[in-house]
Amino acid sequence: MSTVPSPPNPARKPSRWLALLSFLCALPGLLLPGLGIVAIVGGGFSLYEKKAGRKLAIAAIVLGCLGTLFSFFVVLPTYRMVIELQNKIVCGSNLYQIGQAINEYSNDNRGSLPPDLATLVTTVHLDPNALVCPSNDGRHPSYIYIGKGMGFWAAGDPIIAYDDPSNHSKHVRDGVNVLHISSGVNFISIAELQKTLAAEQAERNQPK
Repeated sequence: MSTVPSPPNPARKPSRWLALLSFLCALPGLLLPGLGIVAIVGGGFSLYEKKAGRKLAIAAIVLGCLGTLFSFFVVLPTYRMVIELQNKIVCGSNLYQIGQAINEYSNDNRGSLPPDLATLVTTVHLDPNALVCPSNDGRHPSYIYIGKGMGFWAAGDPIIAYDDPSNHSKHVRDGVNVLHISSGVNFISIAELQKTLAAEQAERNQPK
């Protein structure tokens, strides 16, 4: 009795659509690392297929790898830098609001400056959000205040508050916003800040 041979298993059809989808994900993956990873995974599955779609899958994997690396090492750092620069602008605005509140407090207290920044919230109703740098971990207040014991009678135009450099990423730590007692807010380098603070402290320590 002869046996009928079983038909051979049909070859698995190549997944052209998966390879094509992976390739299409790889292109925007240059900007979005998530899509680059999807392209790598999809291209990897497509490589199990035979012939058709294989070259497209390889191209998707290569582009996906390049896109993921480009996103992580170029796009994301640049994005973080832009956000940090925007936050510095917000910090300048916060210090301006603090300066206005200090002026109001001083008018009510014979020219004296407040003992700390938190006092401005309870006395002249400064918005508490103005005391928080958007780049830090929510420390409150975020700004360094050195105006305690001073008044608008102080000689010169000393710094009374400034943005803590540690609030911001080291990649944009090229300078800080500072609040002067009279001239308001300006942006100076960290080296200039340190030099100015040292000179002002030395002047205050001189015998009267």
